[in-house]
Amino acid sequence: MAAICYVIAQMSPGLDADRAMLAGLIHDIGAIPILGAAEDYPEMLDRIIAEQNGEIGAMIMRTWGLSPILVDTAMHSDDWFRGPADTPDYVDLVILAQLLSFVGSPEMQKLPPPDLSPAYHKLVAGRLNPALSLAVLNEAEKEINAIEELLEGG
Repeated sequence: MAAICYVIAQMSPGLDADRAMLAGLIHDIGAIPILGAAEDYPEMLDRIIAEQNGEIGAMIMRTWGLSPILVDTAMHSDDWFRGPADTPDYVDLVILAQLLSFVGSPEMQKLPPPDLSPAYHKLVAGRLNPALSLAVLNEAEKEINAIEELLEGG
């Protein structure tokens, strides 16, 4: 997710790629305490995460003193049809990165096609199309491979 956010931000005027990577890394931070608390209720886990992840993530980020931009990312990253504002922001970036990350997976059946989200049309200066979306995913994969190689000492 972070790598996809990073690549999209590099192609989108007005967005900082490093901040985008951070947004991609921590947008679902609220799921961590839910996972710990839900050990006794595994049958309810998916519903609890879906309902509470954003609010809990925002509370954690506020407690850590993170910027309102990142707090908004936690709160609204699953709002696939979030507002038609003209200027893209980091919430749009995380929404689009998530939708693109699920392309070709069974999870995609539960989500809207990326091009139906307003975020799709706001980012990359409105030039996003299926071919460019695939290029974003390929570039993100290269970024991930480079990081893995660094971590492995190669």
